[in-house]
This record gives sequence, structure tokens and C-alpha cells, in this order.
Amino acid sequence: MVGYDEDDGTVFFMDPWDRDLGKVANPDGTTTWSIADFLDSWNYEGYGSPGPYWGAIMLPWSIELFVAGKRAAGSAIKVTAIITYPCPEPFDRSNYPASDAYAEILLPADMSVKGPSRINLGTVLAGDSVKVSWNVLLSKGAANSIISVVAGGFVSGNVPEEGWKGGVCYPPYEYVDEIGGEASVTL
Repeated sequence: MVGYDEDDGTVFFMDPWDRDLGKVANPDGTTTWSIADFLDSWNYEGYGSPGPYWGAIMLPWSIELFVAGKRAAGSAIKVTAIITYPCPEPFDRSNYPASDAYAEILLPADMSVKGPSRINLGTVLAGDSVKVSWNVLLSKGAANSIISVVAGGFVSGNVPEEGWKGGVCYPPYEYVDEIGGEASVTL
């Protein structure tokens, strides 16, 4: 599951096994299900088992933003982001490191960053927090300006072959998924 739209009543999936129950794939490779179909599948029991076979979890990275400094034309402010890659129990945080992780600040046209706007974070372990800062130069006053920070990384792994009763078999595959989050602050 890679997203949802509450207003539309839909959820979006990426399924490399192509078990899409006859749903049409979108141009971006996702498959759209109605929330009703999702709930039916969530509660599915079959193949002689006493319970459902799958689950879904969506936890965007949380980003707390802090701004310090005088917010007048010609001055500089410091924008600090504390980025947390959540990993709730009972998940083993060592199984889901995010490689090639980054944090990027997005600024209005009348602001510039001293140094790179995108900072390489390397590998971030699930459950960890990372703190990054940027010095932002204001060419004019900052009132009502919006500063955003986007952070993310890539998780990868593999899924073993699965055989089900009734002769259905899903082959093994490797995956790489982008994960992350975004936050904004209004000055």
C-alpha cells in the first residue's frame, strides 16, 4: 500500500506479484482499490486458516521544524529539522534501514540557503532520528513565507516464493521502495 485518498474513497497499491484481483493498473504502476475492497481483503479468511493473511502499515517520517533568528530583510535564520523514521513494535528496526537518505529544504524565491539545499544523511535506521540545519538568507522580510523540508530514503529487500492451496504460486522478488515525509513551517 503506497497511499490513500479519503475524499475519493480509494487506496493505492504497488504489487509486484500482480495479485490485483482484476483491478486496472494506473499509468504510474499503482493499482487503485476502493476502501470497501480494501476492508474486504483486510478481513479475508481462507485456505483453511483461522485469520487474514496480510496487513498494511503506512508511517510517513515525522519532521519537526524549528526556526531561529531575526526575520528581517538582509538577515539570516537557522532552520533545523528533526527527522524521525518511525518503527513501532513489534517490527525489528534492523530489518528496514533506509539507504541513500536525504533531507532537502524548499524555499520561496526571495530566500536562499548558504550551502547545499539537499543534505545526504547516508543510511538511517528505522526508529532513529536525525537532526539537520540550514542557514537561510532573507532578501526581504519573511512574514507569511512558507519553508518546507522533504526527507526520504530507500528500503530494499526480498520476498520469498509463496505457494497457496489450490495451486496458486507467487514467485520470489526483490524490491526497492522510496519512503520519507514532508513538513512545512509558516514564518
